[in-house]
Amino acid sequence: MPKRILVCYSSQTNTAERLAEDFARELNACFKRGGTCEVRNIRDVRVDDLKNWDLVCFFISSYGDGEQCDDGLDFFASVKALEDMYFEKLGYPPFTLFGLGSSLYDLYQGASVDFYKELTRCSLHSLGKFGKGDDGIGTLIDDYDEWMFDLLPLISDFLEIPFSDTSEEYHAAFSTIDLPLKTCPGPYRDSVKPPFHVDKPYLAQIHEIRELSGETGAKMVIHAGIDLDDSKLHYTTGDHIGIYPANSDQDVELFLNTFGLYERRNQIIKVIPTDRMSTKLFFPNPTTYWQLSKYFLEINSCLNRKMVRTIGKAFTGPINRVKLLELTKDRGTFMKKVTSNHDTITTFLRGFDTDWSCVPFSFLLESLGPLRPRYYSISSSSLKQPTVVDITVSLVIEGNFQGVFSRNVMEVYQADNHPKLPIFLEQTKFRLPYDTRKPILMVCAGVGVAPFRGFVQERCEQRQRKPSASFGKMYLYYGLRHLKKDLLYRDEWKEYEDILGPEGLELKFAESRNGGKKYVQDLLKEDTQLIGDLIIKQGCYIYVCGASNTMNKGVSKELIDILKTFKGDIKQADRYLRYQKVVGKYKEDVW
Repeated sequence: MPKRILVCYSSQTNTAERLAEDFARELNACFKRGGTCEVRNIRDVRVDDLKNWDLVCFFISSYGDGEQCDDGLDFFASVKALEDMYFEKLGYPPFTLFGLGSSLYDLYQGASVDFYKELTRCSLHSLGKFGKGDDGIGTLIDDYDEWMFDLLPLISDFLEIPFSDTSEEYHAAFSTIDLPLKTCPGPYRDSVKPPFHVDKPYLAQIHEIRELSGETGAKMVIHAGIDLDDSKLHYTTGDHIGIYPANSDQDVELFLNTFGLYERRNQIIKVIPTDRMSTKLFFPNPTTYWQLSKYFLEINSCLNRKMVRTIGKAFTGPINRVKLLELTKDRGTFMKKVTSNHDTITTFLRGFDTDWSCVPFSFLLESLGPLRPRYYSISSSSLKQPTVVDITVSLVIEGNFQGVFSRNVMEVYQADNHPKLPIFLEQTKFRLPYDTRKPILMVCAGVGVAPFRGFVQERCEQRQRKPSASFGKMYLYYGLRHLKKDLLYRDEWKEYEDILGPEGLELKFAESRNGGKKYVQDLLKEDTQLIGDLIIKQGCYIYVCGASNTMNKGVSKELIDILKTFKGDIKQADRYLRYQKVVGKYKEDVW
């Protein structure tokens, strides 16, 4: 009788889902008829269901600051409520766990670590090592690949199923057939009536778009207003907006040419899953090669070793095979010679003198995956403008690298009639406190000022509507390169100061490229007495917004150093700041 394996995932952006499906596909290929797999979202799994399987495999993503994803909250709460040794008493099967997270965050792998601790507390036994994939440094797929390589033989031994090494083979998950149709519906054919959400975005009109600042060189900052008028979408100040970008025509043409599909770009096709692990499509069906590649496929995603290794083994001749396998022999070589160049699959393969039309389209669908939405902090107040969402976008162009949405928004910016963008809204916990009398400490750098513009707008609107009400003072510590060049929304801050007065708003700026370098951490340190008083005596709310690789850890460390002055030692200060996070008085919005 085939062994039964349950593969379940908890994911906020579908990455864990994709890995879970890939893992199940590998299990089916390796164990042939000796095992049968089923993939489920963890929200559809109850704790008691686990005993019906011979092995349970979890893929758990961390969300925000090490929190469980929305779809995993109920299952995690159910496990937390169990008594110690619960699983051992009732003879439950062992589990495997692969966590997804970013080491750029303070609580790296927070959700999966908590999940692992709770399962083992209840004596569910772990098979193999606890796998951890780091998206922060771009090694997620490599981490997963190495974890799976070590785990598959262990699963074979435990379940007593013969193991077949399929590393030299490629099994297509999809097939395509041409349809005799003359026209194909538009890419967002279902985005007509509400409700709108991540799987059915609203096609929003651009209300306005303008340049805020632009240094000569790599960065330009764009302000855009997005109209929600007919969408029935509602946001709260501090929420996020998700925008689905479109790949540029130039990139799509190059991509299709590389794989011999450009001449057939407008052919209407139907994509058919060839195995039961590939039933969920991330694009409308039927479609065309052009439509799919422009609006739904992440053709500019970073390459990973598994992708290149498969191409080398399955889709090229002996000379290029040796070159490609040499590049993927270890992680360091690959990162130095491929990852650091920001190569896409198109730019990388065009460096080899060969015909790549033999690469199956199914492989591209599986390996590149869906074009993911780009998330932005809303930079406006819902109290002031409930039907228009403002965003503040930093466009990055460095050498041969240009972000997909950076290029997309530039096309929108330069168009005579602004095209519509597919958008949806996402609630966050990055909200102003209900108690308006509490002081607000806001710390940011660069475009991290975006949500704080919304916060200050909100407070100005509240002040104007209720002039006699009591409001806590807002402190904004704002780091930028050059005050004269890079101060975003320059003309607005004076207006906000006039409305709120010196007792309502205080602005402090740190310039990192003008004379002596100064960062927001330095400003905080200079105001040690004020910061300590705000946090400890006045119970202020702390908000931090900026790049995760520089902002949150640096600010957190500086705040701990400041609190040490008042709490006596570093451990007490760290514990106190962590407690502020637990009670919702320290919040981060980082990317």
